[in-house]
Order: sequence, then structure tokens, then C-alpha cells
Amino acid sequence: MADPIDPEITAHVEAVARAARLASRRLGLLTRADKDQALLAMADALVAASAEIIAANDVEVARGRAEGLAGGLIDRLGLCRPRGG
Repeated sequence: MADPIDPEITAHVEAVARAARLASRRLGLLTRADKDQALLAMADALVAASAEIIAANDVEVARGRAEGLAGGLIDRLGLCRPRGG
């Protein structure tokens, strides 16, 4: 049987989801130009943090392998996909 989910993690995820909902409502009120600027800023932030994001993903993939996660799930967990497949 799977381990129960930590209530602190559940509370954190719920808080993040509430914040995302509020942000989406606020973004919906922006002009097209402001929305485009926000998207470009998010894209720039993702590019700037890409090495850190990929390193964290590598840790999660390794953890999945160590815990015996099915190969198909590990494939979907990984951010880096083989090209052409």
C-alpha cells in the first residue's frame, strides 16, 4: 500500500493552486500587450533557470528509479526526451 500523503504537502499544493487561480483572474483583466509581456518574462525566467530545473528533474528521475518506478512512468517524468521519438 502506498504511503499516505503528508498533510503539509497537501496544504502547500492547495495554497499554490489558490494562488494560481487568483493570478489567472488578475491576468484575465490585463491588456493583450501586458499579457504578452508577462508571458515573455515567464519564458525568460524559465530559460534562465533551465539548468537548475533540469538538475532537479534529474534528481527526481533518479529517485523514481531507486524506488522502482515503472519505466514508462520514469520516461514521462523526465523533462529531456529523445529527439525524433
